[in-house]
Amino acid sequence: MASPLQDITLDETAYVELLRKVIGVAEKVQNAPSLGLIPQENLVSDIILAELAPYTTNKGGYLTVERVEFIPGRGNVIITYQHPEFAHIEKTVAYVGSHMDVVPANPEGWQRDPFTLTVEGDKLYGRGTTDCLGHVVLMAEFFKELAKRKVRLETKVVCVLIASEENTEIPGVGVETLMESGKIDFIKNGPVIWVDCSDSQPCIGTAGVITWTLKATGKLFHSGLPNLGINGIELGMDALTKIQEYFYQEFGPVEKEKEYNYSCPSTMKPTRIESSTNGLNQIPPWVKISGDVRLSPFYDMKDLIAKMQSCVADLNANITSLEGKRGPVSKYTLPDENWNGKLELTFDKEYFEGIACSLDSVGYKSMHAAISDVLGEAKPFSISGSLPLVRDLQRAGLDLTLVGFGKSSVYHGDNEYCQLSDMKDGIKILARTVANVDAATSTAMATLQNFELNEDKYVELLRKLISVSEKVQNAPGLGLIPQENLVSDFVLAELAPYTQDKNTHLTVERVEFTAGRGNVIIKYQPPSASDKTVALVGAHMDVVPANPEGWQRDPFTLTKVATKTQVVCVLIASEENSEIPGVGVETLMESGKMNFIKNGPVFWVDCSDSQPCIGTAGAITWTLKATGKLFHSGLPNLGINGIELGMDALTKIQEYFYQEFGPVEKEKEYNYSCPSTMKPTRIESSVNGLNQIPPWTKIAGDVRLSPFYDMKEMISKMTVFVDKLNADITSLEGKRGPVSKYTLPDEGRDGKLELVFDKNFYEGIACSLDSAGYKALHSAIGNVLGEAKPFSISGSLPLVRDMQRGGFDLTLVGFGKSSVYHGDNEYCQLSDMKDALKILALTIANVDTIQA
Repeated sequence: MASPLQDITLDETAYVELLRKVIGVAEKVQNAPSLGLIPQENLVSDIILAELAPYTTNKGGYLTVERVEFIPGRGNVIITYQHPEFAHIEKTVAYVGSHMDVVPANPEGWQRDPFTLTVEGDKLYGRGTTDCLGHVVLMAEFFKELAKRKVRLETKVVCVLIASEENTEIPGVGVETLMESGKIDFIKNGPVIWVDCSDSQPCIGTAGVITWTLKATGKLFHSGLPNLGINGIELGMDALTKIQEYFYQEFGPVEKEKEYNYSCPSTMKPTRIESSTNGLNQIPPWVKISGDVRLSPFYDMKDLIAKMQSCVADLNANITSLEGKRGPVSKYTLPDENWNGKLELTFDKEYFEGIACSLDSVGYKSMHAAISDVLGEAKPFSISGSLPLVRDLQRAGLDLTLVGFGKSSVYHGDNEYCQLSDMKDGIKILARTVANVDAATSTAMATLQNFELNEDKYVELLRKLISVSEKVQNAPGLGLIPQENLVSDFVLAELAPYTQDKNTHLTVERVEFTAGRGNVIIKYQPPSASDKTVALVGAHMDVVPANPEGWQRDPFTLTKVATKTQVVCVLIASEENSEIPGVGVETLMESGKMNFIKNGPVFWVDCSDSQPCIGTAGAITWTLKATGKLFHSGLPNLGINGIELGMDALTKIQEYFYQEFGPVEKEKEYNYSCPSTMKPTRIESSVNGLNQIPPWTKIAGDVRLSPFYDMKEMISKMTVFVDKLNADITSLEGKRGPVSKYTLPDEGRDGKLELVFDKNFYEGIACSLDSAGYKALHSAIGNVLGEAKPFSISGSLPLVRDMQRGGFDLTLVGFGKSSVYHGDNEYCQLSDMKDALKILALTIANVDTIQA
């Protein structure tokens, strides 16, 4: 039976009249703060809200409309259509990106008034008709049609109209702040269509863009004596030639750009030049050349910046290599004066990254089919233009697809227009895309209430796994490199009968990045299942080393009273040690093998005590090296004591840490037993005689950081603080006698501090207490154990924060005993595992009920 969405068409009269009202305020939503034009997007949204008011829930309709302001007068708008029969279902399809600001219009360049809608046949003229007020009005008309017809959809249909898309001079206004605030986190439950492109076809790729400035500095002199000056203009031009040659060598065309129908590859081009103001008879001392890079999404913007700056550093180190093209006296170095020309390449801190949309996503496939249905053919294309935040949205786990119905030929141009016929097709495409998504993601109920653990089978399988546990001890530094396949061989054999029978719908895949050290993905997908998921991740197949001398039992043989295991869907390798990268869950993430589990809650099963673990701490190791000066201890005034310097510095560093990263109220809400900490755990010093002032010491330790602080901010603040100590090293003196000094002025020598944080760290996580996964688990534990007692720990788990940031609805749990984690005589209780199976089954049942 055809979906009622197939029948939705555009009310042409209503569309034109609503667009007329919106274009009437376009002059006041021009966005160019540097020109004094600060848009007041509420003037647009006032019109939209009034149009939708009769269809909202408080008037008996199915629409909810919320204006979200971060700056007064500049609100974003979230419109939601949800049929009340499916109010419990969280899955979504969202239209995002249609913005309520416009680029400035100069009436002198227009043949019509840009701020009054002019209708000429099929063409509707006015600033914003294509970009993007025409789309804003189209969205309002589409949601009116949904509300009028009360279309019965499982899927929640969402529209996010955004402020401040055309200019980023004023931060904290639009979609980036909506993301940071969490207001649109819920749209991660389904595909997201970004509606701010053109030509009514799927835009499957954009380019990144970043502006740059190259300053070439020479030396001013009379042009009659050019050999005594350095010509900044010549230097800049010669340098830019080399820089561009290098750019195209490193960032040239790639095959993927053809697949995505890019019209051109990455480019680096100058767009502006200025030089010093001097007489025509003077050698110019400097020039500035500015431009932009348009970077294919198949290259990394940060890699570009690093490589290009390295290139310029190499040119500065060999500046004479640029000479020889501009006559015999054009030189870029003056040896007699010890003066060299200098190049400075700076990139803007703010940039957009390009995006390559997934061609396998449900959103793209649904829209491609809708366009083909309406227009007869879908012709995907890519552009070298850029869109704000789309790469960040994609990276955050959103299934992002791009489209728009204006005309690319008039974007940002004079006499901008859209075609009414395109908007008529546009509403059909929007409606049929929703219908396709709803059909693709519809789910059936399943009942899991009656699960019970088969104790005999559990113990026998665990016995096999424990028998190889000696060979999966993980401590490469001790020569212990686990071979997790020994464990997964047993698991795969146990599940084999169920993978060979098509009626069981079970698939098992071992994913190896290092030979013998595979991860395992187990997937149950009956024909009734959609792309939505519930995933159990984190139970690992390596163990910490066990010293049999400390055990009362053989640690590598199962003793029934001392069992330990996890029940999993994704069994991961190399969780206990990260010395060898590229083995386990982090590489599973990077490979995309786990992307499909973003469609539902994820339970990380590597905690303890059969209760919801709602928070962990971040963990990072650090080393503080204090360098002084070796000397005889009989003359301590001629040395700098590295040990004393290190200890005094650490005192100040810790004081500052606790000042900046002290306890917060949220930690109480999450039941943390202690706040963030920075503590030394190891110290070493130079090997010297007892009669020598030690020249250095190294103090190492870790930081355990509450998830309510940011790890990168902590690193930055602590590093800056140590820089300040170095700049005022004498501030640390005065506590260790009159001759203990950290500077030797007569020698021009100062003590030195170096605080280094490990590049690899774990970030803490605060699980969402409103998530479907957490609520399902909490209810299941309460049902089985009588009470759920959520807790948080200062321990850390790998990748969980990245997974949460990537759009995973993450909840933590485990059924072992925290009292024996990593300890001798480790055990689990069979009774806990019996309860565990019930908890897992009830959790899945609860999730299934919520997502049905």
